[in-house]
Amino acid sequence: MDYLRSLAGCTGGQLVTDTGIRDRFANRTHDA
Repeated sequence: MDYLRSLAGCTGGQLVTDTGIRDRFANRTHDA
């Protein structure tokens, strides 16, 4: 989690966060 927080502080961190959220939804849907 700290690693993600570090990325959030870097340029393009928002894109990384958005990708992570998309992955979570994708994984959740895939598991379902």
